[in-house]
Amino acid sequence: MRMRALETIQKERMIMAVKSDKELDIALRSKPTIIFLLYGDIMTLPQVVQRIQGRRKMAIVHLDLIMGLSSHEMTVDYLQRVIQADGIITTHPNLAAKAHENHFFSILRYFLLDSLSLKNLQSQVDKHRPTVLEVLPGIIPTVIPEIQEKVDIPIIAGGFIRTQEQGLAVLEHGGLALSSSSSDLWAQADRFVLPHDPASK
Repeated sequence: MRMRALETIQKERMIMAVKSDKELDIALRSKPTIIFLLYGDIMTLPQVVQRIQGRRKMAIVHLDLIMGLSSHEMTVDYLQRVIQADGIITTHPNLAAKAHENHFFSILRYFLLDSLSLKNLQSQVDKHRPTVLEVLPGIIPTVIPEIQEKVDIPIIAGGFIRTQEQGLAVLEHGGLALSSSSSDLWAQADRFVLPHDPASK
């Protein structure tokens, strides 16, 4: 499952970040396959994940944003074995490490606030081994090559990406993919497969 999610992201390069039921309805009608689930609670989560997967899409659950979930490592087991999500997003490195131990797809979401946070990034990735790194805000794509020098895993950029030009800048600077909550960008998903991208062949 971990490699399947990664291969899909590499192929499509557009990820739909969903924050409400209304946005989820639009995402389920949109072309991209990967959905970052950024809202909900433990009571409704099973039904939402089943609904996403029933439409042949993948539910990557941001466990920090689901009401009722905790930062305990057991939460990773719960999402993998009980909810059967396709992966997790978290800002907690220890939970990314637990997912790695479980061979479960994980994204470590990392906020680039200053040069110190960039300096600390390499040790976090090396120690906890998430499958993918998501850096925010995504509107600073020129930093991606510098991050690539420090980590050996794929990089996604998200946050404030609202235009096609901003999305393409992420890919052109070496990002694997972009995540966005803009349904306008979801509708332009085909434009984010770059001409030189093997996925476009």
